[in-house]
Amino acid sequence: MIIAIADGHGRVVKSMLAANLAVMRARRGKQVLLLDGDPRKFSVLWGEDRQVAGARPALHTRQLARQGVARQLESMASDYDDVIIDADAADSLPARSVLVFAHQLVVLLHPAQFEQHVQDTLRQRLDTARLFNPRMKVLFVIAFPDVVIPLHDIARIRAFVVTIPCARLADVSIQPTHALSCAFASGLAAVEYASEDVALRREMEDLYRAVFPDEAIPLRGNQQAISHRGFREQVTRLRGIIFKLLP
Repeated sequence: MIIAIADGHGRVVKSMLAANLAVMRARRGKQVLLLDGDPRKFSVLWGEDRQVAGARPALHTRQLARQGVARQLESMASDYDDVIIDADAADSLPARSVLVFAHQLVVLLHPAQFEQHVQDTLRQRLDTARLFNPRMKVLFVIAFPDVVIPLHDIARIRAFVVTIPCARLADVSIQPTHALSCAFASGLAAVEYASEDVALRREMEDLYRAVFPDEAIPLRGNQQAISHRGFREQVTRLRGIIFKLLP
């Protein structure tokens, strides 16, 4: 799956969340590539810091080339379970190519900066991308400092989201805390750096569930989650064993 994290204002918080999602995905046994489409290379630098820190699981991080983006993404999508892209905020050709190939786009919104011209620009970019990628899902996430947000700002965002096809507003909102910044500066995810920060861990876990809502939750104990096909195969195998045990 190709997942792009975008923020129209180019804040570093999108790079933080891309890194956190990549780590949480890798901790679930997935082969993950964190692809940096931002010219400032926040995610690439984070990956270098993570390598120096010797954190596990190790993650592959790479800078997205400015040319041949389509070929890159096609090749990488076949080599990894998930490609998480820290997308460029600018309306560049690579950024447009990312939207054309993304299965899901996560868009960070700041209520106080969601003026009409921001809405119009975002809608235009999404409409253009859907001409080539009509199945792309969009998840809007409110990210803001630790301040009280007026209800009319939230209502304005909700009214906008319902007009976007295949889009939804996440139940979780993200606060770029000091702990989140410190973790990112150390090459770590929040779940690795701030294990005692229960609220931050919960935010990241809620964000993960919002991005991957269809992921089966592992059962506890010796139970195993079984797909429909796997269930039929297991029933057939058990039936054969029972027949052999019968007199």
